[in-house]
Amino acid sequence: MIFLGTGAAEGFPNPFCTCEACIAAKNSDDAKLKRRRSALLLNDETMIDFGPDAMFACAAYGASLDRLENVFITHSHEDHFSYWNLAYMEMSETWGDRHIDLYMSREARGMFEQFIAWGEHCGHPDVENQLRNTEKYYRFVTVEPFQTFRVDDMNVMAVYGRHNGFAAGEKSLNYYFETPHQGNIFYASDTGRVYDATYEALDGKRLDSLIIEGSFGKRPLDPTSGHLWQETLCEAIDRLIAQSTVTSATQIYITHIAHHGKYTHYDYEAYLQARYGHQIHVAYDGLRV
Repeated sequence: MIFLGTGAAEGFPNPFCTCEACIAAKNSDDAKLKRRRSALLLNDETMIDFGPDAMFACAAYGASLDRLENVFITHSHEDHFSYWNLAYMEMSETWGDRHIDLYMSREARGMFEQFIAWGEHCGHPDVENQLRNTEKYYRFVTVEPFQTFRVDDMNVMAVYGRHNGFAAGEKSLNYYFETPHQGNIFYASDTGRVYDATYEALDGKRLDSLIIEGSFGKRPLDPTSGHLWQETLCEAIDRLIAQSTVTSATQIYITHIAHHGKYTHYDYEAYLQARYGHQIHVAYDGLRV
Protein backbone atom coordinates (compact mmCIF):
# COMPACT_ATOMS: atom_id res chain seq x y z
CA MET A 1 0.00 0.00 0.00
CA ILE A 2 1.49 3.32 -1.10
CA PHE A 3 0.08 6.76 -0.34
CA LEU A 4 0.60 8.55 -3.65
CA GLY A 5 -0.93 11.74 -2.29
CA THR A 6 -2.25 12.86 1.10
CA GLY A 7 -3.29 16.44 0.43
CA ALA A 8 -6.59 18.17 -0.21
CA ALA A 9 -7.79 19.80 -3.43
CA GLU A 10 -5.08 22.43 -3.80
CA GLY A 11 -2.19 20.40 -2.44
CA PHE A 12 -0.05 21.52 0.48
CA PRO A 13 1.30 24.16 0.33
CA ASN A 14 -1.20 26.03 -1.78
CA PRO A 15 1.05 27.96 -4.20
CA PHE A 16 -1.35 30.91 -4.16
CA CYS A 17 -1.37 31.16 -0.36
CA THR A 18 0.96 32.87 2.12
CA CYS A 19 -0.61 31.62 5.34
CA GLU A 20 1.78 30.49 8.05
CA ALA A 21 1.30 26.80 7.29
CA CYS A 22 1.95 27.26 3.56
CA ILE A 23 5.02 29.45 4.11
CA ALA A 24 6.47 26.88 6.52
CA ALA A 25 5.91 24.09 4.00
CA LYS A 26 7.34 26.10 1.10
CA ASN A 27 10.49 26.96 3.02
CA SER A 28 11.10 23.43 4.33
CA ASP A 29 13.13 20.62 2.79
CA ASP A 30 11.07 18.08 4.77
CA ALA A 31 9.10 16.03 2.25
CA LYS A 32 6.47 15.18 4.88
CA LEU A 33 5.31 18.80 4.81
CA LYS A 34 4.51 18.79 1.08
CA ARG A 35 1.42 16.96 -0.15
CA ARG A 36 0.03 16.02 -3.55
CA ARG A 37 -3.67 15.50 -4.14
CA SER A 38 -4.99 12.34 -2.45
CA ALA A 39 -4.62 8.91 -4.05
CA LEU A 40 -3.81 5.47 -2.68
CA LEU A 41 -2.30 2.49 -4.48
CA LEU A 42 -3.85 -0.29 -2.43
CA ASN A 43 -1.90 -3.01 -4.23
CA ASP A 44 -0.53 -3.68 -7.70
CA GLU A 45 -4.01 -4.18 -9.13
CA THR A 46 -6.10 -1.70 -7.18
CA MET A 47 -6.07 2.08 -6.74
CA ILE A 48 -8.36 4.50 -4.92
CA ASP A 49 -8.84 7.80 -6.76
CA PHE A 50 -6.81 8.88 -9.76
CA GLY A 51 -6.26 12.61 -9.52
CA PRO A 52 -4.01 14.97 -11.46
CA ASP A 53 -0.87 14.26 -9.38
CA ALA A 54 -0.99 10.47 -9.51
CA MET A 55 1.24 10.09 -12.57
CA PHE A 56 4.15 12.06 -11.16
CA ALA A 57 3.67 10.52 -7.72
CA CYS A 58 4.23 7.08 -9.22
CA ALA A 59 7.51 8.30 -10.73
CA ALA A 60 8.56 9.94 -7.46
CA TYR A 61 7.90 6.87 -5.32
CA GLY A 62 8.85 4.06 -7.67
CA ALA A 63 5.27 2.85 -8.06
CA SER A 64 4.06 1.14 -11.22
CA LEU A 65 0.56 0.98 -12.68
CA ASP A 66 1.43 -1.64 -15.27
CA ARG A 67 -0.72 -4.26 -13.48
CA LEU A 68 -3.57 -1.91 -12.58
CA GLU A 69 -7.03 -3.42 -13.04
CA ASN A 70 -9.37 -1.52 -10.71
CA VAL A 71 -9.77 2.12 -9.73
CA PHE A 72 -12.31 3.01 -7.05
CA ILE A 73 -13.43 6.63 -7.42
CA THR A 74 -14.71 8.33 -4.28
CA HIS A 75 -16.40 11.16 -6.21
CA SER A 76 -16.17 13.31 -9.30
CA HIS A 77 -14.15 16.26 -8.00
CA GLU A 78 -11.10 16.93 -10.13
CA ASP A 79 -8.59 16.28 -7.34
CA HIS A 80 -9.93 12.73 -7.03
CA PHE A 81 -10.48 11.78 -10.66
CA SER A 82 -8.68 13.34 -13.60
CA TYR A 83 -10.28 11.67 -16.62
CA TRP A 84 -7.42 12.66 -18.91
CA ASN A 85 -5.01 10.39 -17.02
CA LEU A 86 -6.67 7.49 -18.85
CA ALA A 87 -5.24 8.68 -22.15
CA TYR A 88 -1.72 7.77 -21.06
CA MET A 89 -2.45 4.05 -21.27
CA GLU A 90 -2.61 4.53 -25.03
CA MET A 91 0.91 5.99 -24.91
CA SER A 92 2.33 2.91 -23.18
CA GLU A 93 4.50 0.63 -25.32
CA THR A 94 3.49 -2.45 -23.32
CA TRP A 95 -0.11 -1.93 -22.09
CA GLY A 96 -1.69 -3.65 -25.09
CA ASP A 97 -5.46 -3.95 -25.42
CA ARG A 98 -6.20 -4.32 -21.70
CA HIS A 99 -8.68 -2.12 -19.87
CA ILE A 100 -9.26 -1.06 -16.27
CA ASP A 101 -12.55 -1.00 -14.38
CA LEU A 102 -13.57 2.36 -12.94
CA TYR A 103 -15.91 1.94 -9.97
CA MET A 104 -18.04 4.95 -9.09
CA SER A 105 -21.52 6.05 -8.10
CA ARG A 106 -24.39 6.07 -10.57
CA GLU A 107 -24.50 9.88 -10.46
CA ALA A 108 -20.78 10.32 -11.13
CA ARG A 109 -20.88 7.80 -13.97
CA GLY A 110 -23.80 9.60 -15.60
CA MET A 111 -21.98 12.90 -15.49
CA PHE A 112 -18.77 11.51 -17.00
CA GLU A 113 -20.69 9.70 -19.72
CA GLN A 114 -22.49 12.94 -20.56
CA PHE A 115 -19.16 14.79 -20.72
CA ILE A 116 -17.62 12.13 -22.99
CA ALA A 117 -20.64 12.07 -25.30
CA TRP A 118 -20.43 15.84 -25.68
CA GLY A 119 -16.67 15.78 -26.21
CA GLU A 120 -16.85 13.14 -28.92
CA HIS A 121 -19.00 15.51 -31.00
CA CYS A 122 -17.70 18.87 -29.85
CA GLY A 123 -16.35 19.91 -33.24
CA HIS A 124 -12.67 19.83 -32.26
CA PRO A 125 -11.13 16.80 -34.02
CA ASP A 126 -8.16 16.34 -31.68
CA VAL A 127 -10.41 16.33 -28.61
CA GLU A 128 -12.89 14.00 -30.28
CA ASN A 129 -10.18 11.56 -31.36
CA GLN A 130 -8.50 11.49 -27.96
CA LEU A 131 -11.76 10.75 -26.19
CA ARG A 132 -12.66 8.00 -28.65
CA ASN A 133 -9.20 6.44 -28.47
CA THR A 134 -9.23 6.54 -24.67
CA GLU A 135 -12.60 4.80 -24.31
CA LYS A 136 -11.24 1.36 -25.15
CA TYR A 137 -8.91 1.39 -22.15
CA TYR A 138 -11.54 1.52 -19.39
CA ARG A 139 -14.98 0.35 -18.39
CA PHE A 140 -17.34 2.19 -16.05
CA VAL A 141 -18.82 0.05 -13.25
CA THR A 142 -21.71 1.43 -11.22
CA VAL A 143 -21.43 0.94 -7.47
CA GLU A 144 -24.58 0.54 -5.38
CA PRO A 145 -23.93 1.65 -1.78
CA PHE A 146 -24.31 -0.81 1.10
CA GLN A 147 -24.15 -3.82 -1.22
CA THR A 148 -21.15 -6.14 -1.04
CA PHE A 149 -19.66 -7.15 -4.38
CA ARG A 150 -16.68 -9.20 -5.48
CA VAL A 151 -13.66 -7.73 -7.27
CA ASP A 152 -10.88 -10.23 -7.99
CA ASP A 153 -10.09 -11.76 -4.58
CA MET A 154 -11.66 -8.92 -2.57
CA ASN A 155 -15.07 -8.30 -1.07
CA VAL A 156 -15.96 -4.62 -1.43
CA MET A 157 -18.73 -2.47 0.03
CA ALA A 158 -19.28 1.22 -0.61
CA VAL A 159 -20.99 3.59 1.82
CA TYR A 160 -22.04 7.20 1.44
CA GLY A 161 -19.89 10.08 2.63
CA ARG A 162 -21.34 13.44 3.68
CA HIS A 163 -19.69 15.19 0.75
CA ASN A 164 -21.20 16.36 -2.53
CA GLY A 165 -19.57 15.68 -5.89
CA PHE A 166 -20.04 17.65 -9.10
CA ALA A 167 -22.96 15.60 -10.39
CA ALA A 168 -26.51 16.43 -9.38
CA GLY A 169 -27.42 14.41 -6.30
CA GLU A 170 -23.93 12.87 -6.06
CA LYS A 171 -22.64 11.85 -2.65
CA SER A 172 -19.07 10.68 -2.18
CA LEU A 173 -18.38 6.99 -1.69
CA ASN A 174 -16.13 5.52 0.97
CA TYR A 175 -14.97 1.93 0.51
CA TYR A 176 -14.62 -1.09 2.79
CA PHE A 177 -12.34 -3.85 1.49
CA GLU A 178 -11.88 -7.41 2.73
CA THR A 179 -8.63 -8.64 1.22
CA PRO A 180 -6.78 -11.95 1.63
CA HIS A 181 -3.34 -10.42 2.15
CA GLN A 182 -3.89 -6.90 3.54
CA GLY A 183 -6.80 -7.63 5.85
CA ASN A 184 -9.88 -5.44 6.24
CA ILE A 185 -9.46 -1.82 5.16
CA PHE A 186 -11.86 1.11 5.31
CA TYR A 187 -10.99 4.12 3.16
CA ALA A 188 -12.95 7.26 4.04
CA SER A 189 -11.76 10.38 2.25
CA ASP A 190 -14.05 13.35 1.68
CA THR A 191 -16.41 11.75 4.10
CA GLY A 192 -17.61 14.56 6.34
CA ARG A 193 -19.25 13.68 9.62
CA VAL A 194 -19.89 9.96 9.34
CA TYR A 195 -23.49 8.87 8.78
CA ASP A 196 -25.19 6.53 11.24
CA ALA A 197 -25.83 4.17 8.35
CA THR A 198 -22.07 3.86 7.81
CA TYR A 199 -21.45 2.92 11.43
CA GLU A 200 -24.24 0.36 11.18
CA ALA A 201 -22.78 -1.10 7.98
CA LEU A 202 -19.38 -1.49 9.69
CA ASP A 203 -20.73 -2.83 12.95
CA GLY A 204 -19.52 -6.39 13.48
CA LYS A 205 -16.53 -5.90 11.19
CA ARG A 206 -12.93 -5.60 12.43
CA LEU A 207 -10.54 -3.28 10.66
CA ASP A 208 -6.86 -3.94 10.17
CA SER A 209 -6.45 -0.49 8.61
CA LEU A 210 -8.57 2.66 8.84
CA ILE A 211 -7.66 5.40 6.38
CA ILE A 212 -9.71 8.50 7.07
CA GLU A 213 -9.56 12.15 6.16
CA GLY A 214 -8.53 14.80 8.66
CA SER A 215 -8.76 17.69 6.24
CA PHE A 216 -9.20 20.72 8.45
CA GLY A 217 -7.12 19.94 11.54
CA LYS A 218 -7.85 22.45 14.27
CA ARG A 219 -10.08 24.69 12.16
CA PRO A 220 -13.66 24.13 13.37
CA LEU A 221 -16.25 23.08 10.81
CA ASP A 222 -20.02 22.98 10.89
CA PRO A 223 -21.21 19.40 11.57
CA THR A 224 -22.89 19.36 8.16
CA SER A 225 -19.61 20.09 6.39
CA GLY A 226 -18.31 17.70 3.76
CA HIS A 227 -15.00 17.33 5.59
CA LEU A 228 -13.65 16.43 9.04
CA TRP A 229 -11.69 18.49 11.52
CA GLN A 230 -10.00 17.15 14.62
CA GLU A 231 -13.17 17.00 16.74
CA THR A 232 -15.35 15.22 14.18
CA LEU A 233 -12.38 13.03 13.19
CA CYS A 234 -11.96 11.90 16.79
CA GLU A 235 -15.71 11.47 17.12
CA ALA A 236 -15.61 9.01 14.22
CA ILE A 237 -12.64 7.09 15.61
CA ASP A 238 -14.16 6.96 19.09
CA ARG A 239 -17.44 5.59 17.79
CA LEU A 240 -15.66 2.95 15.69
CA ILE A 241 -13.71 1.96 18.81
CA ALA A 242 -16.89 1.81 20.87
CA GLN A 243 -18.46 -0.67 18.44
CA SER A 244 -15.17 -2.65 18.21
CA THR A 245 -14.73 -1.96 14.50
CA VAL A 246 -11.44 -0.30 15.42
CA THR A 247 -9.43 -2.29 17.96
CA SER A 248 -6.03 -1.87 19.54
CA ALA A 249 -4.61 -3.80 16.58
CA THR A 250 -6.05 -1.43 13.96
CA GLN A 251 -3.58 0.89 12.28
CA ILE A 252 -5.11 4.31 11.61
CA TYR A 253 -3.86 6.67 8.89
CA ILE A 254 -5.01 10.27 8.47
CA THR A 255 -5.03 11.62 4.92
CA HIS A 256 -6.51 14.40 2.73
CA ILE A 257 -4.90 17.13 4.81
CA ALA A 258 -5.42 20.81 3.95
CA HIS A 259 -3.29 23.80 4.88
CA HIS A 260 -6.39 25.38 6.47
CA GLY A 261 -5.92 23.04 9.44
CA LYS A 262 -2.87 25.04 10.63
CA TYR A 263 -0.98 21.92 11.71
CA THR A 264 2.42 20.77 10.68
CA HIS A 265 2.66 17.05 10.01
CA TYR A 266 4.41 16.51 13.34
CA ASP A 267 2.08 18.65 15.47
CA TYR A 268 -0.99 16.95 14.06
CA GLU A 269 0.47 13.50 14.67
CA ALA A 270 1.50 14.46 18.21
CA TYR A 271 -2.03 15.67 18.97
CA LEU A 272 -3.58 12.44 17.70
CA GLN A 273 -1.03 10.10 19.27
CA ALA A 274 -1.55 11.78 22.64
CA ARG A 275 -5.13 10.57 22.37
CA TYR A 276 -4.79 7.20 20.60
CA GLY A 277 -1.17 6.16 20.99
CA HIS A 278 1.11 4.93 18.26
CA GLN A 279 -1.60 3.05 16.36
CA ILE A 280 -2.50 6.34 14.67
CA HIS A 281 -0.35 8.02 12.04
CA VAL A 282 -0.59 11.12 9.92
CA ALA A 283 0.09 9.71 6.47
CA TYR A 284 2.52 11.41 4.13
CA ASP A 285 3.21 11.21 0.44
CA GLY A 286 5.26 8.13 -0.40
CA LEU A 287 4.37 6.27 2.80
CA ARG A 288 4.48 2.51 2.20
CA VAL A 289 2.56 0.16 4.45
